[in-house]
Amino acid sequence: MNIQQLENQINEVIKKDKELQDLKNHQREILIEKSKEFEEVITLYLKKEVKFSHPKYQLKTIIGPIMGVQEQKVFIYHPTEKRVYSMYLGETFEDSVPVSWLELINEGHFENAIDGFNYLIDMQADYLDFYNKEITKLKQQIEQSK
Repeated sequence: MNIQQLENQINEVIKKDKELQDLKNHQREILIEKSKEFEEVITLYLKKEVKFSHPKYQLKTIIGPIMGVQEQKVFIYHPTEKRVYSMYLGETFEDSVPVSWLELINEGHFENAIDGFNYLIDMQADYLDFYNKEITKLKQQIEQSK
């Protein structure tokens, strides 16, 4: 490889790095818009003291929508602060650490965060389905015990 080829490669790497950063910034803007889009829903959940959950994780919290989980670390959107916090399972919010949207994206949680916001709409239907099945099961058990 000669010096010109190396320079061309370096220029290509610089170009690709900028493209990657632009895409991540676009993802950040999407997440900010999602947080605004779901602000009223989140407020209702908080008012009714409904726990937030996520379709991919067996976890619930009263703080806000779950944006992702990585090993024992949970990323949660805090609606009052309008930002993401990370905390370890079993810790309180006082132990949490603020995380930028870009940090969340860099940890690979863009799609999880989108799912966390979107699940706010389907969550109650899933809860109703669960409760209906449990009620039916218990009624059947009671009926069979007679």
